[in-house]
Formats: sequence, structure tokens, C-alpha cells
Amino acid sequence: MKIFRPVGVFATLSAMAIRVCPFLQRYEADVREFNNRVRGSKGAFEFPETAMPDWLPPAAGRPVFQERFLAMENGEVRGGYALKRQDFSFCGVVAGIACYHSALSEGVAEERYRDVDEQLLTDALAREPFLYTLDADRAGETPARAATASEWKHSLVSGYFHIVHPAAFLRNMETLRTTAWRRFLLSFAALTGFGWAGVRLHQRMKAKPQPAPPASVDFFDVFGPWLDDLWTKCAPRYPFLAVRDSATLGILYPGGKFLRMKIASGGATIGWAVAADTQMQWNREFGDMRMGSLIDCLAVPEHAPQVITAVRRVLERRGVDLIVCNHSHPAWRQALRGAGFLEGSFNLVFRPSGALTQKLEENGAAGNLFLTRGDGNARSLPEFGQAPL
Repeated sequence: MKIFRPVGVFATLSAMAIRVCPFLQRYEADVREFNNRVRGSKGAFEFPETAMPDWLPPAAGRPVFQERFLAMENGEVRGGYALKRQDFSFCGVVAGIACYHSALSEGVAEERYRDVDEQLLTDALAREPFLYTLDADRAGETPARAATASEWKHSLVSGYFHIVHPAAFLRNMETLRTTAWRRFLLSFAALTGFGWAGVRLHQRMKAKPQPAPPASVDFFDVFGPWLDDLWTKCAPRYPFLAVRDSATLGILYPGGKFLRMKIASGGATIGWAVAADTQMQWNREFGDMRMGSLIDCLAVPEHAPQVITAVRRVLERRGVDLIVCNHSHPAWRQALRGAGFLEGSFNLVFRPSGALTQKLEENGAAGNLFLTRGDGNARSLPEFGQAPL
């Protein structure tokens, strides 16, 4: 797979003589100045200030990597974006596509640059027509005000949660504690035990039990050949699925904070999962909860209930307060509901470009996408405690 894909001479994109080019080391000081200009504006964040990404840097032979690009005007940075390039399987046929993320323009701070975000997206589409975004739920928005924006459809990657410790959830779930009266009621419920009983009853009533044979879990450090065998079995079963072979997963989920699990049943490996166990601190959504996250997973659809149940039990035994997960595939969503997860507001929105939408329709992927938290800009998720990269 080629690391850099040339698109010819950089074109002037507007009357402002803005051109989009790769982020080179000589522009690092200019990016710092750009961040200083937009800092504090609504919708602004800090665009990465180093040319070489610390997450998924490009290198020869890497199956998944990240590139960064800048919008330049007379030597000054007016915006930037990143592409996460990765191979996807369409019913077993592999093709390269890209996730468009971390786009930021000076339009958040100055009105005359409000069209830079459109220019960034136009440039990204020229580099990779098979483009998508995977962001927090803002279903009424499109990636930019580009002329192509009407072609961008959207679908939800549903969010699910399972409350393990109701008292901690009621004391810390900041999205529920929005008024003084609500904070009082939730704290009272947590203190008296009424909240524990109410949450348990609600989860039991909403759950849709789906009996699953028992499964065992082994933790591992290296994504080995066994995982490639599983990938070969799974790829043809899903019409749209990011390549999840050992080489790719070893890059996406290296050692450290990730819990990597091999799930087996009846003496045979049936799936794997990557999870996180994170102690939150003053998080604007989750307060000080200890949060478990199912970030990524894979098995054939009929083994989804066993994988989900096994991961939930592991995280419960580790002592997390809340478990969250995002998944788009119907079989996995059913498995989450069967394992006692409730559908919540932690949705992600998948938006494919017009070209990618057409390819998905040709492969009958509508309604059967396989997308998880790990398919976007994973480092921007709350459990990582970092801004988008």
C-alpha cells in the first residue's frame, strides 16, 4: 500500500489564494500561531502542532496510518485536517478508504475565513473520494458547507451503556445533573438506595435476554496468527468492515492501556475484543466514574452474544461503574441488548461521501455496516482524555 498519494500541483482554491498542502515540519511554528489566533473561539480546539503524528504515523508498509494537511495563505495557516487511511473489506474484497477528522479552520474566529472548511473537505475528496467521517451525534450537520455536502448521508452508530454501580452513576453522570434540583434528586437517590433499586429494575425490564453458551476469556499481548484465521472467516460475512488482521490491530491497539481479550467456546476461538478501564477525573460527561469501554471486537454474527457477555463480565469484575459501547451492526446491537445494555445518547454518526455511499449501496451494505468506536478517531473518545488528533 502506498503511503503518500500524489494529487498533482497544489491548486488555488479561492480568491484568497489559499492552497492546501501536506503538513511539513517547517510549518510547525505557523500552526502554533494559528492555534493562538483561534483559541477560545466557539468550536475551536488545538490543532496538532507537530508534522509527524504521534498516533498512527506514516511508515513504509504500514496498513493504517494518518496524514495531516494545512490550508495556507501567504505563509500563514488558515486551517487543517487529518486523514486516517485504512483498508476496508466489502464482503471480503479489500479497498483503501479514509476517515476525515480533526478539521479546523480560522472561520471559527474570523468570518472572512468561514469557507475554509469547505475548501478543506474539497481537497480531502480530491485525495480520497472514498471518504467518511465518524463523529459525535450531530445528525443535522454535514461535514462542511461544500457543494457536495448534499450527497453526504448519515447513519447512527448506536451508543449502549450498562450501569454496574448505580450510586456512582447517579452521583457522576453530569449529562443528567443539569440543574440544582436534578443534582439534589439524583444525589438523594444514590444516598438512600432508591437509585440502586430503580436502576436495577429499569435495566432488568429493558433487557432482552439472549441466551449464549458459556465462553472463556484469555488476555494476550500480541495479535498473532490465530487472529488472521478469524479475520478470514469473518470478512465475507460483513458487507462493510475495516480490515482487522493482526498487522492492523497491532498498530491500532498497542500495549499499555488496552485490555486485549481472546474469547473461546467449546475449545475453539470464536472472537476477540479490545476494551479500556479508565478512571475518569472531572470529566464533563462522566464526572469521576470508573468507566469501562468496549472499543473494538470481532466474531461471526452468531457469536456476538458470547463476545459481548464475556466482555461485560470481565469489566464488571474489574470494578468499573459504567460500561459503554458503540456498534452499528444489527446482530451486535441485538447482542448488546440481550446482555443487559440500554441504548443511550452516546451515539456516533457515520457520514460517507457520495462515492463511498454509492459503493456501499452496490455491495448491499445499507443497514449492515460494521462500525465501532475504534473506526473513527479513537483518541478523541472521552476515555482517552485527549483532544482530536
